[in-house]
Amino acid sequence: MKSLIERLLHCRAQGHHSRVLAKRFARAATETALWLGLSATVIASIDVIRWASAAQNEFELRDAQRIAFENAERCSRQGLKAGTHEHLLCMMDRNAKRTERPAPLGLSMELP
Repeated sequence: MKSLIERLLHCRAQGHHSRVLAKRFARAATETALWLGLSATVIASIDVIRWASAAQNEFELRDAQRIAFENAERCSRQGLKAGTHEHLLCMMDRNAKRTERPAPLGLSMELP
């Protein structure tokens, strides 16, 4: 691109027809801008995909922690002492019941 500018200035100084060179320069500048725009779009897309994947993983982890906490609280309120075999069975039953229920609005986070 620098050489195009130098040629344009050199031809202009010698009085050559600079319209042709100006068109070439404009086309080269446009192509360069388009390639830079495409590259930036690809890089941004890759970054967004990585960010979305990390956000989904964090959401799933927090959701699993929330569910485990709710199950433990519910079983403890039923009079089962935490850490006992009965408490563990209660939590497993609650997890099984939760997985049997359809997802709200028919939406699921799992892939087919």
